[in-house]
Amino acid sequence: MLKRKVIFWGIITLVGLLMLLSGYLGFYGTLGRTPSWFWLWILSIAGGWVLVFWSSFKGLLRKVFGYRSSTSPETRRLTRQQMDLLWMDRPGLAILKASLANPDVAVVGSDDTLGLRDQRKGTRVQDIEWAEKVMTIAEQAAAAAERGLHATAVRLYKQALEQAPECDLYLMSIGACYARMGNPREGLPTLERAAKINPNNDRIQRNLAAIRQMLRG
Repeated sequence: MLKRKVIFWGIITLVGLLMLLSGYLGFYGTLGRTPSWFWLWILSIAGGWVLVFWSSFKGLLRKVFGYRSSTSPETRRLTRQQMDLLWMDRPGLAILKASLANPDVAVVGSDDTLGLRDQRKGTRVQDIEWAEKVMTIAEQAAAAAERGLHATAVRLYKQALEQAPECDLYLMSIGACYARMGNPREGLPTLERAAKINPNNDRIQRNLAAIRQMLRG
């Protein structure tokens, strides 16, 4: 898809350059008397290239101006179903993925409001593959935490958050890592965010209570 866009806008740009050259050669007068629609053409070409390479432009804007897009972790949130996939372990994801090919099999999990639900309902193979990729980063973070490398774990969990914005599991994990580093004050906001997203999760609530106890301590 990107290659097609590049080819398309490459052709449009070439036509625009030929028109500009025509203006210099006097086909329709000097450049100052170029038809008004010519500049609209040039602006359209520029806009097209911005759209094609928007992700690159966003990275540049972040570096230069501190720009944040509408899909940054602070402004975009996953669905509850996507977060639930990240709470699962790999064997559970594999079972769920296999069950998608068999409509007669229901993979049942817990639900905070309904008690039980079919986890397969509304889940796509793409969702599971996305979760598996994000989980790879989180597993590296968990392994670092187990070795006592909590600063490394925080960095990796933040990388996972970039792929899974506002995921309550990773917010909780970051807060817990800060607590183990002896910095509960920095970890409290992320745990509070996790509790706000998923207030009925016992594991999040236990971690939040522990970090608050440390601060009262």
